[in-house]
Amino acid sequence: MNRMMSTDTLASQAEEFSADDLPEVNWESYQEAGILTPLERQRIEAISAQKRDVKQIIDIVKQTGTIEYIYLFIKLLNGVHKNEALINILYLIDLLFENCPELCQQFHDVDQNDNSNQNNPFTPFLSLFIKNDIFIMEKAFNCLSRLFELDVDNESRTSLWNAPEDQEMYRQLQQLERNNRTRSTQYRYQSQLESFIEGISNQLKSSGDDVRKSRMCVKALMRLLKRNDCRAVLNKVKGIAPLVNLLRVHRNNVQILYEVSACLWMLTFHENAVSFFQNESLVPKLHDVLKCAQKEKVIRVILFIFKNLMKYPKFVTAMVNVSVPKTLLNLQKRSFEDKDITEELKSLSENLDAHIDEISSFDDYRQEVLSGHLEWTPVHSSEKFWKENMDKMEQNNFYILRELIKLLDDESNTDNLAIGCHDIGEFVRYHNRGKRVVTDLGAKARILQLMEHPNDEVKKYALECCQKIMIKNYDLIR
Repeated sequence: MNRMMSTDTLASQAEEFSADDLPEVNWESYQEAGILTPLERQRIEAISAQKRDVKQIIDIVKQTGTIEYIYLFIKLLNGVHKNEALINILYLIDLLFENCPELCQQFHDVDQNDNSNQNNPFTPFLSLFIKNDIFIMEKAFNCLSRLFELDVDNESRTSLWNAPEDQEMYRQLQQLERNNRTRSTQYRYQSQLESFIEGISNQLKSSGDDVRKSRMCVKALMRLLKRNDCRAVLNKVKGIAPLVNLLRVHRNNVQILYEVSACLWMLTFHENAVSFFQNESLVPKLHDVLKCAQKEKVIRVILFIFKNLMKYPKFVTAMVNVSVPKTLLNLQKRSFEDKDITEELKSLSENLDAHIDEISSFDDYRQEVLSGHLEWTPVHSSEKFWKENMDKMEQNNFYILRELIKLLDDESNTDNLAIGCHDIGEFVRYHNRGKRVVTDLGAKARILQLMEHPNDEVKKYALECCQKIMIKNYDLIR
């Protein structure tokens, strides 16, 4: 029997169960096997029979006693091994967690005064990770993330899974971050928390282009990463790289792009995670998403990420180098329903321009060229710098340009070659006689040679420079 049905148009291939898709379970056989007492069998059958009516299930659980059902669920998770029964149990638990938050809280607190660890609420779900059934994995991830989310400080607690996918989510999370405090004592369930996050990381690494598995992981992280200790654990188990990789793998899936970006935004509050972002070239990948994004929620969260990264000079440099300022200007021409986006675009543009002005004087550029060692500083990618300094490039018979061209003679310095080709291309782009000047100074012939250079970056910028020399419409290169 095909128990799956498509329900999520945004996630395209994602599939979920409905109550009608649940397999039948003979609970009497579990009584006969000694796993259930007659009373326990009666209780599980009572709510299973109402699987299409959430209100009825909640009423039955409350009338019988939530703690009795919690102990029953833990007993079943520990004692049942057949997938059909586990699917039913997990479906009911997840349904109750979502619609009866107080039961979720009681489930979480069930062993607070039990030193035997017999009723540990996390271990039964963790043991299900070996099951080769996507539904079981999804529900286990869902239940665990809901339980661990409850350990956010009481003053800071928020139900992210019920938050609308708009700016309200970010207001909640910003408030949460302001209130979130560093733990002074060892977390009671630290080992289970680390096992869960490591499990998420492993699933991310193996998810490939599987939309359902990717969303299973990301939805759990959206709950967990509100906690600073969870951000630290994800960084520790090397789970950030596969998370960032989803931006590329699912670049056409708006919902996953949004959810991954929301996770990355929460990670920007953890400094060790931020340091890892540079290794993963996060800014270029987010910029690629931003350039093509149509949904406001995707644009908004990426702007919030960039805003948080502005305090780190290396990321500001990366933003300028990939032309984030130009993209922000283009976005400001659009009309947005959410006025926060308009304000963030303006603020981010102003901050980036101020940074460029601060470090992009022509004197600094002259010193860099004359030092003989070029680096990818923001000045090289600043349109404003090149537009405003063409007259200074002409001084002393194009002295700085000539020195720049000389740097192309050293085959071994690939940074000089790549950046030099880039800068000569920008001179051609912005000087009204740039093509003629560069050709007369012999740079064109040298750049043509560099198109055959073994270094990929050198070849890339040599090619771009040649294109700028040979075509009239520069925008065609982009």
